[in-house]
Amino acid sequence: MLKQSGVKEAVAFERKRMGQSAIVLVVESNSLDVTSEKLMSVCRQELASYKIPYLIKIVEELVRDINGKVKYSSNFTEQDFD
Repeated sequence: MLKQSGVKEAVAFERKRMGQSAIVLVVESNSLDVTSEKLMSVCRQELASYKIPYLIKIVEELVRDINGKVKYSSNFTEQDFD
C-alpha cells in the first residue's frame, strides 16, 4: 500500500467480526489524489484473495495515543462495519 503514489501512511487492522479480512486506514499525501476504489483495485491485482481488505478508508490523519500507537476505536465508526 505504501508503494502507491499519493499514500503517505497506512495501517491495517484485523476485522474482529470476520476473522481474516482487514480494514486499512490510509493517510494521503497532499500531492496526489488517492481514492479507496483505486487502492482496492491495486489490492485485487497484486494480493491473494484472502489478503484483500474489507474496507479502505482515507483519513486526514491517524488518531494516536500518547505512546504513538494508532487508536483503533478513535479511527472507526460503527458505519464502517455495515
